[in-house]
This record gives sequence, structure tokens and C-alpha cells, in this order.
Amino acid sequence: MSGHEQPAQVDVGILSVIAPELDAAFTVLGIDRLHDRTKEASGTIYWYGSTFSKIVNRHYSFVLGCIGRAGNPESGAAAAEMIAKGCGSFGAAGYEAGCAVGLEMGAVVG
Repeated sequence: MSGHEQPAQVDVGILSVIAPELDAAFTVLGIDRLHDRTKEASGTIYWYGSTFSKIVNRHYSFVLGCIGRAGNPESGAAAAEMIAKGCGSFGAAGYEAGCAVGLEMGAVVG
């Protein structure tokens, strides 16, 4: 289930700029990429929703952010926006996130 209203607190935030990772997130999280979105002045687009975890038997609220363009300043600004949105934790999906664990460009990890 997803929706575009920003909750007061978000459990998990995900940032990306690369299409394969975004496509995987849209599919796995059931996001309607055309309707469930908000766009910030920074250029970052956000999708809000929730998903159920069978492992811990509870719903998690999430925000998926698509950074306007790749780069350290843009990533830093988007990370600051995630913190301001009240994310309990967040991570990056994409090339920079994959380099740390030795993945190749375009690899999607589920």
C-alpha cells in the first residue's frame, strides 16, 4: 500500500538516482510512480507509503527519494531532507552504495 501524504515520522528512507534501482523499488514496494509523488524545490522527488514485514509482523512506513541529479552536493542535500522528514534510518541505492560492498553498476539486491 502506498500513498503520497507525508507521515509525521518515517521508519525507512531510501535514496537513489539510477533507474534500475528505482524500478526495482517501485515494483517491490508497490509504488504508483506517476501519482504517489511529491517534488521538493531541490529537484528531489519523493514517494511515501508503507509495507508489511512478515518477519517482524508489522507495517513500516517508507519514503523513496529520487535525487534530481547525481553528485555529492545533491546527495548531501537529499540526505538532509531525509533527516528533516523524520526518517528513523535511511540508505542509498545505486553506484556509490554498491561500491562499498563490491557490486557492479546496475546490480539490484533484494
